[in-house]
Amino acid sequence: MCMLYKHRLLIYALSRKDAMKVTKFSNYMNTTANTVRYYTRICLLTPNKNAENGYKVFGKPEQQRLKFILSTRQLDFSVEEITEILTQADKGHSACPLVKDIVEQRLVATEKQFQEAML
Repeated sequence: MCMLYKHRLLIYALSRKDAMKVTKFSNYMNTTANTVRYYTRICLLTPNKNAENGYKVFGKPEQQRLKFILSTRQLDFSVEEITEILTQADKGHSACPLVKDIVEQRLVATEKQFQEAML
């Protein structure tokens, strides 16, 4: 279990109407429960834990974070790149320079592929 997740084992702080268990959350986010579990397992998502029953519950912060993760995956960012970006943001640093570097590297690689295809 990752350290960040251990620290997030809070008393059930979310209101019951906003808190969703994994299946409801994955349906709401239009993805699979296994996807949510995967990102939770690798500590990209850190849901709270319901003290009464031990279920992981997902709220607004996890919705925003998962939306970012899914969007960047659609842009073909790797899980490692996303982890790096979110780690910077979690530390309170701007992730913009890192994202800019990643995008610039992709543009260079795409241009190289394009040039090779033209030969």
